[in-house]
Amino acid sequence: MNFFLDNNLSHRVARALHCLVEPRHSVTHLKELFPPDTPDVDWMTALAKQDEWIILSADTAISRNPHEVEAWKRAGHPIFFLKYAWVQQIFWEQASRLCHLFPEILKRAGGKIICTEDLQAAASGADMLYTDVWISMGKEAETAERIKVLGGYQINQKLVQLAKPGALVMHCLPAYRSKEIDAATLEAHADTIFTEAENRLHTQKAILNWCVTS
Repeated sequence: MNFFLDNNLSHRVARALHCLVEPRHSVTHLKELFPPDTPDVDWMTALAKQDEWIILSADTAISRNPHEVEAWKRAGHPIFFLKYAWVQQIFWEQASRLCHLFPEILKRAGGKIICTEDLQAAASGADMLYTDVWISMGKEAETAERIKVLGGYQINQKLVQLAKPGALVMHCLPAYRSKEIDAATLEAHADTIFTEAENRLHTQKAILNWCVTS
């Protein structure tokens, strides 16, 4: 996750937090991307054009300024408002309290899961497309019903074109060509798919080893 601290919080605090959470997360201060006196509306508008950010601010006035609220809504970034008292704290107090709170901020910032039946929307700009066999072992009696229900959810060349260039296509195998995945897509991404399937073998070997040696 990428965190952005505004001018109401210390630049040194941002640098310290970044050192603590990298490489999994990053913490950037406003001064690293914009001139120090950049109006809130301007940096919010600029961030809207970049990757997702999570904003930390001690400027509670943002929530009372219609123009800034509108810019915040357009940007669509989650924002944590810290109480105004943070501004009065000396650097060491800010650093200590924010380091103490940051694990909770990470937890609350979290990820976002969207459930949709719109394949085109789901695949658009995706880093990875994942499918699995429609008729699992022991479910053969449900074949006709499952194909009827799942028939529109095939991963194929047309769907892959909507994802990001170089997006991964994954399948844990066995695969049934022309059902959950078309033959051309399966062959084009065979290296990734078979590597994934092989990794299951190593996991299962580890489990067996644990069972017989414990």
